[in-house]
Amino acid sequence: MAHYELPKGRPSEKPNEPLFQYTQVFENNGYKTIWTWDKTKFKNGPVSVEIEYPREYKSFEEEQASLPVTKRQYFDEESGYYVGYQTAKKKGII
Repeated sequence: MAHYELPKGRPSEKPNEPLFQYTQVFENNGYKTIWTWDKTKFKNGPVSVEIEYPREYKSFEEEQASLPVTKRQYFDEESGYYVGYQTAKKKGII
């Protein structure tokens, strides 16, 4: 015969109902991501994800344009990686 244990603590007046719609907010290093879940529309993942960047955020291209030529990263199509100035010059990328 199986032994069944009742949950400890005071019994709740209403049973716990599963959440079907909820939002999670994550903050990390000034970035803020808002995940919206709706289990009635999509069971396996979020319906939408919004990303809010800090005011001083620069994209990779903007950041590279502000650097001197010798400090920039260059994309090597053969290897699929970004390489430094000296390697890019040896391979003839620049």
